[in-house]
Amino acid sequence: RNESFRRALEYCAGQRSEADLLHSMQVSRLDLSNAHISIALSALADGDRQKARRHLQRCLDTRYFAALPYSLSVSLLARMNRDPAWPSWIKRRP
Repeated sequence: RNESFRRALEYCAGQRSEADLLHSMQVSRLDLSNAHISIALSALADGDRQKARRHLQRCLDTRYFAALPYSLSVSLLARMNRDPAWPSWIKRRP
């Protein structure tokens, strides 16, 4: 798993594009779910809730139930559905 986590960290650090990350993770549903949660959390940190929601849903779409990204996506989407402005303390970056 080290290589797939390294690629996800490179994405989070701005050293890898979203398209490259997703393409590199297509071999495994677990890796793909990790890619989508990485993109979703980065988008959420930037205040881009729509992009975060898309990738949280795509993480669920992998149907890799045994992984933490799946459970986290369920929780975050449920919270965002209750309050579309959540988390209110994160402002959208210009």
